[in-house]
Amino acid sequence: MLLTCCRLWQVQCELMSGLTEFLRRRCRHLHHAELSIAAVWLSYVDRQLIGRRWQLLPFLSPSSLVFVYMLARQAVRTDVANVDDLRTALLACLYVTYAYIGSEISYPLKVRKCPHY
Repeated sequence: MLLTCCRLWQVQCELMSGLTEFLRRRCRHLHHAELSIAAVWLSYVDRQLIGRRWQLLPFLSPSSLVFVYMLARQAVRTDVANVDDLRTALLACLYVTYAYIGSEISYPLKVRKCPHY
């Protein structure tokens, strides 16, 4: 069981890295340091939903990250103006992912307003 959990964590980390690399290539005019925090935005929402008891288990998994990526390919434009616009687009993708494959009927929008890092 522990080996399975470690393997899932490793796959999830690789997918987060792949998403970050996609954002770096898509948004070339933004600084790489700003883009590497994108994984933190997604993890923040997941932790907040668990902390506020909207969900019992983490939602971020390999399958949900693939879904976020598929949405981000369409939602994140190459001419995104700044990091705030990128965060808005990426969190909208996460919200749609929660709505589409999440276990709850609705999720609060408030926790998707991530603090600025």
